[in-house]
Amino acid sequence: MQRNLQRGLAAGALLPSSRTWPRSGGELALLRIAGAVWPTSDWQHPVSTPRALLMAQYLAHARVRCTGDVACALYVVTLVLEGETLSKRIVPEALNALSQIMVLLGREPMTATEEGWKRVQEAQVKWGIPMPDVGAAHTEHVGVELVEEVALSDLAQPIHCLVC
Repeated sequence: MQRNLQRGLAAGALLPSSRTWPRSGGELALLRIAGAVWPTSDWQHPVSTPRALLMAQYLAHARVRCTGDVACALYVVTLVLEGETLSKRIVPEALNALSQIMVLLGREPMTATEEGWKRVQEAQVKWGIPMPDVGAAHTEHVGVELVEEVALSDLAQPIHCLVC
């Protein structure tokens, strides 16, 4: 998996043919199983440490080109969270990836306001968050279309269930 990432980055991270994110279910399952079988809280472990480094490298270097890449990135962030919760470590690559994905998915592609973009750029500079894919031409099509706004009061309705 590390070789595939290196080859994809060397070929050009923005090319659709370059394989930078783990695409097969087997690769993602292997990352998940390795985190479940071997202890992730050890400071140095022959399996868990390279797994953590590989996931951090995915999040730091692989570029978001489509919604499939967003899904892979979110899954890898989930795996990082599961692995590092017990050891109470912070993985900055996961935080950077999450902030970039929130900005990518939260923007309105054609009607983004100048004030909103200024805030994003100020946050990038102030907090040192790298977001190379935000505002780039290859991510113009990535986004979530807002279909209907839902009031928070609608979500706070009580749920009735039967308790055995």
